[in-house]
Amino acid sequence: MATTWIKPLHISKTKSKSTAISDIIDYVENPEKTDNGRLITAYCCNSKEADEIFIESKKRYYELTGRDQRQRDVYYEYSTLREIAVPPSSQVPSPKPIDEQVDELQGIDFDALRSINPDVIGWIEVYGSDISYPIVQAQDNAKYINHTFSGEQNRSGAIFLDHRDNSRLLSLARVYGHNMRDRSMFGKLADWQGDTIIIYTPYARLEYSVTERSVVLESQVQRLAEEFDGLALITCVTNRRSFRYVVLAERIISD
Repeated sequence: MATTWIKPLHISKTKSKSTAISDIIDYVENPEKTDNGRLITAYCCNSKEADEIFIESKKRYYELTGRDQRQRDVYYEYSTLREIAVPPSSQVPSPKPIDEQVDELQGIDFDALRSINPDVIGWIEVYGSDISYPIVQAQDNAKYINHTFSGEQNRSGAIFLDHRDNSRLLSLARVYGHNMRDRSMFGKLADWQGDTIIIYTPYARLEYSVTERSVVLESQVQRLAEEFDGLALITCVTNRRSFRYVVLAERIISD
């Protein structure tokens, strides 16, 4: 079960997976840590039986969550990022009204996030859902389609801002995320019926109110977004590869 923690070690201490594995092996092989091997043992276990149980456990886990091993790694990655960046008081569901809850989240640690990935430009909170992720922006829109926030290649990708849009979200902001089978990333966006979206940047808290939800052809997405000077959340549609689900929201300017 020690391998369960290789991925979080890699993320939280900014180590590569190979370095994390090497550190664990070095620890186990260190005679000073194991009393010359006396503390390494097994009971009622053989390798064949362990393999069969492990394979069955992985199968059952996938049936329950929709996550295979790589998706579980992604789940751990983004859970760890929330622990690193989001103030502890805001990680517990709050009975407070939304306008009071958002103030609690202004302390997002962008310095910690930049130490992992300098491409970070914000953090999105879709209220009434558990969509809560860092937003990145690259020099093109291809990088984060299949790379996570930490740079690992994975089909979950990351939540990212269109490379053509202003990183401070001063005008049109097109934000993309995958509609994952395990309902991570923007996987719950189509079921969400709320109307408040908050994006935190290193410079400001931006609040948006939803004005439109629609399913459009992929070829129509850019025209739809460019006719709207606000926030557009864009994701794919299950079993309809040529279509995209788009949520449009206008910025709320405080008096």
